[in-house]
Amino acid sequence: MNFKKFLAANRQQGLRVLLIRTDRIGDVVLSSAAAELLKRHFPTFRISFLVRDYTKAVLTNNPFIDEIIATDGLTFKELAERIKDNDIGVAMYASKTAVYAPLFAKIRFRAGPLSKLRSLFLNIRVIQNRSRSVKNEGEYNLELLGKVFNIPTGEKIYPKIYLSEAERDEAAAYILKNHGIKNGDDFLIIHPGSGGSSKDYPKGNFFKLAKNLAQNGTKVIISGSAEEIAAYKKEYAEIGENLFSDALPLRKFLALISFAK
Repeated sequence: MNFKKFLAANRQQGLRVLLIRTDRIGDVVLSSAAAELLKRHFPTFRISFLVRDYTKAVLTNNPFIDEIIATDGLTFKELAERIKDNDIGVAMYASKTAVYAPLFAKIRFRAGPLSKLRSLFLNIRVIQNRSRSVKNEGEYNLELLGKVFNIPTGEKIYPKIYLSEAERDEAAAYILKNHGIKNGDDFLIIHPGSGGSSKDYPKGNFFKLAKNLAQNGTKVIISGSAEEIAAYKKEYAEIGENLFSDALPLRKFLALISFAK
């Protein structure tokens, strides 16, 4: 039975779908809307998301995701055992894990972009030409699912992060205590660091921008990892100590972002 016939025969049966995105945190955020798209059209589907452990926090509390699985600490054999009960595996990006794990787990239908030689191990392949960057990563993910599951993708579905009120209250208290910014005040976050996967604005320009904004009365918070913040404070101390955030746990940092203008 081909996939279209299988889907038509089982769309009401609560099929188990594994979405796979085991790379960086930004790509996981941009992939999160895929779960909502599937649940809108197939509400009985059970959606699992396979990610790296450090990115799990961006998917926590997402009402469209039934299970989050982390690859960390699992051998390939253990990972295959963990995911083998899924009916469909969707590689959002044709990484080694995204392609080979469903294959070794003997997942019946394995879909993903035809972008690498290893994509030939998928049995549902979608040509997208992502390297042209005509769309953003989130739009490419929705397009991929639209083609695999034969559903329209014209509707706008944006990535969302679901924070609790307790998380937001904790972040509001942190912002007031460490930066003197009250709940309701407008402020900007400047995040100079990156993974280096694309062309970057020169780091010094970020701090010129922060200094100019602060001098003109705009409240600014500069964020980064513990190592980045330590380096920034040493090199750009003159712009003011209270502009630098602490290196926050990811959920707390996400809550801080939620208050920014």
